[in-house]
Amino acid sequence: MDNSEGFKKSAYLGTAYLIDSNSKEVIGSGQARFDTVERRLESEFASNSMGEHKGTMIVIETKDGYFAPAVRFTYTSMFMGTSTRNDNMSMCLHWPLSKGPAFFLEKFDAISLQIKAKHGPISWTTTETKDKSEMTEDLTITSIRKELGTSTHKKFTVTANSGFGTSHSHDRIDDESIVRRRMRFKIIHGDGAIFDIDELFKALRAFKMYWIASHDLIDCEFTYVKLGDDTSLVLDSNKLSAAHSNVEGYRSAIDLETPLELDKLTKLLHFYFNPENKKALGSSSKIGLAMNRVSGHRYNKRSNLLDHEVLDLVFALQSIAESIAQKEISKQNKVSKYETLKGIDAVLGAIGSIESELPDSVKSFYKKDRSAIYAAISRPTFARSLDVTADKLGIDLTDYRTVIDAVEKARQQVVHSESYDASFLVDLLTQGTTTIEKSEDGKTISMAFGIRKGALDHLYDLLLILINKYLEAYDG
Repeated sequence: MDNSEGFKKSAYLGTAYLIDSNSKEVIGSGQARFDTVERRLESEFASNSMGEHKGTMIVIETKDGYFAPAVRFTYTSMFMGTSTRNDNMSMCLHWPLSKGPAFFLEKFDAISLQIKAKHGPISWTTTETKDKSEMTEDLTITSIRKELGTSTHKKFTVTANSGFGTSHSHDRIDDESIVRRRMRFKIIHGDGAIFDIDELFKALRAFKMYWIASHDLIDCEFTYVKLGDDTSLVLDSNKLSAAHSNVEGYRSAIDLETPLELDKLTKLLHFYFNPENKKALGSSSKIGLAMNRVSGHRYNKRSNLLDHEVLDLVFALQSIAESIAQKEISKQNKVSKYETLKGIDAVLGAIGSIESELPDSVKSFYKKDRSAIYAAISRPTFARSLDVTADKLGIDLTDYRTVIDAVEKARQQVVHSESYDASFLVDLLTQGTTTIEKSEDGKTISMAFGIRKGALDHLYDLLLILINKYLEAYDG
């Protein structure tokens, strides 16, 4: 299904199947209605299997193929009765009737993502054998069928091609309604058919991060996202908007001549798929969490609470800095451990000689176990982690010192903690001005914060630099 075309009907009625995604067996059936306007699936079905089924999915059979919400749930049936469900279909899967209701749960050998794209500037060359209209046709067909690049990292291969035009015109080459411009990214793995629904979402997460890292000032609009050749992911919102639209470099669609930097995408695929199950990789790792926060900041709906938005970026910065610097700081600590412990012993000895003169509050603070003091001293702070990371990746932090100092000040407001005073941090990174509006009845209050120009952008830009430098050095 081409996302840009939308659904053929405002609603679908059909048979509903309850499918155990682990066994791929149908454990119940009934009727369902899919409202494509409200994106809701209402279903009623009778179970033919008692007990608990984890990873259950709903499928509706229609004349235009099968549809299923892209979510799993745990279904427990204590009796052979009728159950009802209401499911959000903002993301749903679609596949042909010829494949059967459980086909979408198979393993596939490829994932494909197709987006809208533009032709590059066309320059005319006059020859004796071709007139202008013939040259236009050749250029159009070439741009539609051209291979744009390929990259492989750790068995993950991405090939980019210009997309498939369904129609073209000799004399209206620049009319976007006539020539459909597309760019397709095809993802395959050297071990064959390994991709399923979960991997589809991992690939989509990797692609979003790739787009931020490589094409952040270009809008991206998906025309389809496919698992194999027949299973499509239909998205309620199929557009990844550019970071800014009123700046130099912004474009509404990628040009077919744009350098694609596909090595970043293959490295991100390996990072998110994490086939070797390394703790430092994957979505749950510190760097993975940082990437997810950056991606969420860019593409998720913004919270009304500015401190949440600010803290997301700050925690992302802290996570990626700590993860990259952790091994290097550990090496440095091992080298200096003897001298550090010797210094601690000297301090404890000096405190012991005057212990009777110290107030209890001071004594309890400084009279700690030797190992506890060493652990506190050797623990990497935010500032040290960031400096070590910048040095390791070859990043100059001079232009970002103001925002880094603001983050450090906010952290220091919470005594003996690596947490942050959210309100203080927001005040440092924003104008600190608030517009308050009350409704006519006085019951509803809305607030809008004014953001200090450049502060949050500097924080975001620093994160992109760190992520890009990390990917340059990434070897899995």
